[in-house]
Amino acid sequence: MRSNQVEIRYSWWANDTTIQKSFFRDLFNSAGYSVKEVCEPNAKCDFEIIGVNKPKKDTLLDGINRRVKSNKIVGQDNSFAYPHSYHPRTTGAKNKIWVTLENVRPPAQKDFFVTLSYDQFDFDQSNYYLPAWYMMIGLFGAVHVEIEGKGSQNEIERAHFKKLLAARKLTNYSEKSFAFSIFGNPHPVRLKAIDSLDKISKVDVFGRVTGKRVESKFKIGEKYKFGICFENNFYPGYVTEKLLQAYISGTIPIYWGCLGNDTSINRECFINMSDFETTEEFLDCIRTIDEAKYRAIYEKPFLIQKPDIEKVKSKLISVL
Repeated sequence: MRSNQVEIRYSWWANDTTIQKSFFRDLFNSAGYSVKEVCEPNAKCDFEIIGVNKPKKDTLLDGINRRVKSNKIVGQDNSFAYPHSYHPRTTGAKNKIWVTLENVRPPAQKDFFVTLSYDQFDFDQSNYYLPAWYMMIGLFGAVHVEIEGKGSQNEIERAHFKKLLAARKLTNYSEKSFAFSIFGNPHPVRLKAIDSLDKISKVDVFGRVTGKRVESKFKIGEKYKFGICFENNFYPGYVTEKLLQAYISGTIPIYWGCLGNDTSINRECFINMSDFETTEEFLDCIRTIDEAKYRAIYEKPFLIQKPDIEKVKSKLISVL
């Protein structure tokens, strides 16, 4: 008789994995399974979900990785800064799954049952597209949006996919300042764009690099017309939570990134700097946005359709 409990072990994950654990728990719950987390490295489990953060005990390699990672190149992925093979010191997993929240290519090793990544190519049905923001918007359960600080329950609910499918209403245009950005990585493309936009009107910058920390992105964002939310790399499909966060904070996102062949995000609800051939064309677009144009963009829903990850769910359930 088949058990209705799924045992999962998480390996090579750094920092807090609450969002990821909640996502996989909700996914299996939606199929009628309860989830038990297994921590022992040699215990039997149905799935071992392996991240990209190799333990720091390999000090020499980690030192090299830190140096390379601190010198990211615009337009390139980060695969060279991470391991090319993933072999945790564990045993007992029936199925191994590789998951990345970074712009890293799926490994070629054959012992992974499936890889979940920002790559939109399926690699002969061994890889599935799973950007980080998919895990946050309640596709299988509660919203687990990652924010800096805490918002009210009403603000958190804005991140639910059902709300993201609906148009929002602009009510406070005249009260909004021009633009803001919150970031910890002083990426050159981001800094140059902020400098250019600041010549149109003042851009307020917050985050670790400025020393101006914020309690809530939601409370900050509601005060501004635009939220500048650039990715750290430009790669097809590499769409992190930045675009989503800027939208649900109550702004029109000014974005820099590549959605690739994504069909769920509404490209009319934000401004993508990469759509313009020159900086001047981009700035002219921003300059000409009056209240009527602003309202037309602002009131577009974030999603055109619910992201479809039923294939991911079916793949995982198929081996239980």
